[in-house]
Amino acid sequence: MKTMLQLTGCAFSLHRYPIQKNETLQAWDAADEYLIEQLEQKELPTSSRILILNDGFGALSCWAAMQGFRATTMSDSHLSQISIEANLEQNNLSGVTLLSPLEDLPSDTDIVVMKLPKNNRLLVWQLQQIAHFAKAGIRVIAGAKAKDIHTSTLKLFEKHLGATHTSLAKKKARLISA
Repeated sequence: MKTMLQLTGCAFSLHRYPIQKNETLQAWDAADEYLIEQLEQKELPTSSRILILNDGFGALSCWAAMQGFRATTMSDSHLSQISIEANLEQNNLSGVTLLSPLEDLPSDTDIVVMKLPKNNRLLVWQLQQIAHFAKAGIRVIAGAKAKDIHTSTLKLFEKHLGATHTSLAKKKARLISA
């Protein structure tokens, strides 16, 4: 199992929690890598406030902390929250605020980075919350396996956030931008 995520300019160790003896799965996927590559190409100022939704094991949160962004992370999974905290601590990273799923999303966000949740009801709720606080020009970038992005998913993004487009698939992952 691979535990070091190495991307342009940064490398950090990530583990899935709870740790298993013979773990065969890594703590990030191609969508995490694709999202990070896309964000690095945008050359965001370090003063950017990033909202990260549905980060599985902390790849996106660790990257944001390593880059010096003011990041807020929310996940509906208790195991994800434990993993994010442990991976941040393991890599000696700080500056990421963890929110419970019942808290309001921060209204001072510059960019929203999300992994698509498996549950469409959660996706609709998150899109509604983003639309509620979103200022004009806020960017939303979502990533998932290409097979999990359907026409209905894109219609949900368009309904709540406006014009939406998808990227080409890369390593069987695709991005949605709104």
